[in-house]
Amino acid sequence: MAFEVGLTLVDDYARTTTRRFTNTATLVADALTQVGAFITLLLAVSDAGTVKHEITTRTVASNAADSGANKDVGGTIHCRLDNGKVYPLHIPCIKAAMLNPDGTIDIADAAITAYVDEFMTGGHFTVSEGNLIDEILYGELDG
Repeated sequence: MAFEVGLTLVDDYARTTTRRFTNTATLVADALTQVGAFITLLLAVSDAGTVKHEITTRTVASNAADSGANKDVGGTIHCRLDNGKVYPLHIPCIKAAMLNPDGTIDIADAAITAYVDEFMTGGHFTVSEGNLIDEILYGELDG
């Protein structure tokens, strides 16, 4: 497995540019070590500074769209985060079965709550700036 590496560089005028490379490591830990060493080598030959680096891997995820799926129809679940802010959690191509007759999202639906749970304490994902969702406020179709 190879990892894709993105380096965001900055110049003295605060302008950024990104360079992409492919790393040949097979483990994330090795890729992180190799990218750190690579940045050191790059800084030895370049006046640019670094802003961030990303290490990603791409996999094929072949899941067919359901009949009637429409990327222009989405829903937003408005949530309160652990920092008190309100956050819009978007769902692309929301299933019609998840909607109430008035166009609101059924936030009590088991599939909706299971999805949102992944962004709450005990879940596996964060939103915004690494925040967790504390509560679901309401959901609606995107206009």
